[in-house]
Amino acid sequence: MMHGLVPSSPVPSSPEPRTALRTFCMLALCAATLAAPQPAFPGEAPRATSPALPAEVDLPAVLALAREASPRLQIEREAVSAAEARRISAGALPNPRIAIGRSRPAGGSATMFDGRNQTDTSVEFPLLLAGQRRARIEAAERFIDAARARVQVGENQLAEEAAVAFVAILSVQERIDALADSIERIGRIRDIVAARESSGLASRYDLARVEMERAALHARLAEQEGDRADATGALAVLLGVPGWTPKASGRLAPIADGMPAHGTAGSGPSLPGGSAGAAPALRSALAASHPAVQSALREEAAAAAVIEVARRDRILVPSLGIGRMWTRDPYGGANFLGLSVEVPLFDTRRGPLEEALSEARAATLRRTLAEAQVAASLERYETVVQRRSEALQRFETDAASRLPMLQAMSEDAYRFGRASILEWLDAMRIHHEQRVVRVDLQSGLAEARIRLNAARGLFGAAR
Repeated sequence: MMHGLVPSSPVPSSPEPRTALRTFCMLALCAATLAAPQPAFPGEAPRATSPALPAEVDLPAVLALAREASPRLQIEREAVSAAEARRISAGALPNPRIAIGRSRPAGGSATMFDGRNQTDTSVEFPLLLAGQRRARIEAAERFIDAARARVQVGENQLAEEAAVAFVAILSVQERIDALADSIERIGRIRDIVAARESSGLASRYDLARVEMERAALHARLAEQEGDRADATGALAVLLGVPGWTPKASGRLAPIADGMPAHGTAGSGPSLPGGSAGAAPALRSALAASHPAVQSALREEAAAAAVIEVARRDRILVPSLGIGRMWTRDPYGGANFLGLSVEVPLFDTRRGPLEEALSEARAATLRRTLAEAQVAASLERYETVVQRRSEALQRFETDAASRLPMLQAMSEDAYRFGRASILEWLDAMRIHHEQRVVRVDLQSGLAEARIRLNAARGLFGAAR
């Protein structure tokens, strides 16, 4: 009450001061409302500014960004929060029901009571005597475990895709390096041919042929620049960071050899090849610990817990009722205590139980499928890594070692007039193509090793 604030002097009859005060208060309220930050939607939290992304990244940095800064994994982590919220609901006791009513005679004889009116109050308490609450809590805990396992599956998959995208950027960059080297080489050839042409030792055709070869290399370089933009854009799309065009740091060779682009740690345990029985045993252990298999196991446990919940929910839940009634004019009162229970005459809750049993069977099938897929992926990528390693080693032994000698022989032959410009350009072209072949072999081997690590579950978080 505001009586203490009323002035002792009489209130003026004119309404102008009071109207001015109201106007001032409204303007102050509007100014405060406009100054406060307004969310875009009701209940929306203020958006945090995303940190600046680096312009150059190596493989460990890409894997860290995939695990920590990707909106795709944030969605999976929110599913864990939702499962934890359902755990709160599962552990809550059922609410009591309160009823209150009043009756009064509407005519005829007072057959029920003699008072002028009667008031009834009652409270009902559902009694979960069959362990329904405990079963719901257990099921909620299993769903939390399953949601966390799905996050690990997402981490492993996203890291695998990000690593493959990083290898694609490295591959394009090394192709560009090979083209830049070939352009530099053909520029040196042009200078030699131009000098010989000015002295009459070479024809204008030789110079024109070199110019055409250099123009073709420049066109291929522009094409590779477009491929680099596409590869960096693919990584940005995968991580959900628009406008990011990073440069890949490192080389393909360390990744192809089983090492990160920048780092000292290996790519994980390798399968032994000496004993025929050791590889299947280790493969089985890796498959059992794979995030996809662990997720399927936890989904299966959650489905089994839902079966128990459905069985407990079929048991009738009695309600304890406590109440009091009283009348007025004259006064009279009475208390009552009773039990009420639902009669399952039409709905026996068999449907939820059958649905839970069907979902449990499906979860078992998904777990079996996940185990088979992981085992098959392990066997597949072990074979791919072995074959591609052999192909790269054969290339290094048979072809790469002869490239410098071939280039020197073709140049000397042209200088001394024993070969035409076409043979020198052909040798230069072979040198470039062999560098591209090496890049392709290293890129394929690096991608196969990444796929093998993902099949082993090494990109997932520690469990």
